[in-house]
Amino acid sequence: QRSWLMHWALYVFFNAEGGRAALVDLFLQERYLNAMQTNCPHLLRYAAAALLLSAKRKRQLAHELTRVVVQEERVYSDPLTRFIKALMHDFDFDAALETLATCEATMAQDFFLVAYWPEFEAAAKALIFESYCKLHRRIDIGAVAAKLKMPLDDAERWVVNLVRDAHLDARIDSQENHVVISNTAPQVYQKVLERTKGLQFRSIVLANAIEQRAAEAASKAAAAAK
Repeated sequence: QRSWLMHWALYVFFNAEGGRAALVDLFLQERYLNAMQTNCPHLLRYAAAALLLSAKRKRQLAHELTRVVVQEERVYSDPLTRFIKALMHDFDFDAALETLATCEATMAQDFFLVAYWPEFEAAAKALIFESYCKLHRRIDIGAVAAKLKMPLDDAERWVVNLVRDAHLDARIDSQENHVVISNTAPQVYQKVLERTKGLQFRSIVLANAIEQRAAEAASKAAAAAK
């Protein structure tokens, strides 16, 4: 039943405002995640797409999806899941860009994703740049333009907008045409918040599972008494 529900949910969530974030929340609940891994791992494609297309990506859920994508790689793999693995597990930026280039053809043939390629490409490139900034202190904008196959002027504007929108602690060195990333270590409370972000979500999932089991047990007991 959950497998069928997830398939039907694609029609709703990819056509509703805010539906893609809701799809990620649904698919990565433990019960639905287990059903997807067991019966329909091909739905990982839509979880990956919805995660990137969501206006606000949730890091904890991104880590959970990456774990499942890596775990199920031998069972199911496509350009979208390979992009997630290359970027968020292997931290191989060249492989992520190469894989991103193959996502267009896959999405063009997909009923649910065919209209989302421009938005997906922009979100994927932004995620690549944000991830790259976390590992480097100085970034050559010319190299970014070459990697992303953008004109230098367009790349400069794109980087400036991304630094502003992503609230990155960075500045633009106009003379050397570099992005300079501040090497500020996160404070202790930030680390604690980051590690506990997913606790409320998992607690709700666990509570729902316990309630469902209790209801099923009560129903069976009532049926046996009759």
